[in-house]
Amino acid sequence: YQQYQQYQQTLPERNTVNQLATSLSYTQTPLTTDQQNAMVQVLAQTQAQKAGSGTTGTGGNNGINIMQLMNGGGTSAVTQDSVTLASSVLSAPQVAALQQIQAQQEAQQQLAALMRQGRQSAAGKK
Repeated sequence: YQQYQQYQQTLPERNTVNQLATSLSYTQTPLTTDQQNAMVQVLAQTQAQKAGSGTTGTGGNNGINIMQLMNGGGTSAVTQDSVTLASSVLSAPQVAALQQIQAQQEAQQQLAALMRQGRQSAAGKK
């Protein structure tokens, strides 16, 4: 049961690592199983650090709510700390792929913020 709980708590991290593994699967530097496991731990560690700082990630070890489970567990945020720690586990091309995921996440967050602002502006004009 403890292994199941650990697996469930790291679903967002595993989803992010799966995204990274998929992006690297047809390159000359695919992720190994050991690298995947290490990256789950790196992301879990950096999510725990982020949660401890009073901010929340998109997943992490704060527990997964039912909506996240229904949606596949969500993904964990790739922070600069994640990239820094990952550099000891990944090769340079693999780190670059992780940075691409980080940039995609940041763009998605910016788009979501703009959409929220647009909805708030529209609601304020009514």
